[in-house]
Amino acid sequence: MFRIGHIGYFDVFDITTALAAVEVLLVEGGADIERGAAVSRALEAYREAVSV
Repeated sequence: MFRIGHIGYFDVFDITTALAAVEVLLVEGGADIERGAAVSRALEAYREAVSV
């Protein structure tokens, strides 16, 4: 378990970039995950949150 933190302003690009980096590291470390799944889900959640 780990935490991704920030200091100051961040946006959806910063979040998806961090998630993509974590996915790459997990795959390189041997984890059996679907690359792109976290980024896709984060973008879906973002769209749901900002829709009017």
